[in-house]
Amino acid sequence: ARWGHTLAFDELRGRIVLFVVRASGTSDELGDTLEFDGTTWVETKPALSPPSRGGHELAYDSTRQRIVLFGGASFAASEFQPADTWEYDGTTWVLVNTPASPPGRSDHSMVSDSARQRRERE
Repeated sequence: ARWGHTLAFDELRGRIVLFVVRASGTSDELGDTLEFDGTTWVETKPALSPPSRGGHELAYDSTRQRIVLFGGASFAASEFQPADTWEYDGTTWVLVNTPASPPGRSDHSMVSDSARQRRERE
């Protein structure tokens, strides 16, 4: 069992992607990426992943064919809200250096707007 996770549907590959924070009932930080193909859940074990966090959000960017992760709150002793953006292409996560970013936040919403080729965060 897991908690603090988010899901997004990867339209290109036809899979649900899950980024997991912790195992249920523990303080073990996982930062796992799992995929569901409609039948089976598989842990992907990418070479690089975002640091574990909660309250983050995922959205699928259909224009760029990537799952996008933004924000959340760390579980470090000095909890903070990262303003980082990560993209998952089905193989690995990549930290994206953006020219501008909203302030860090957690427990927010995010959606991709393919018509205007933008990702909206609230």
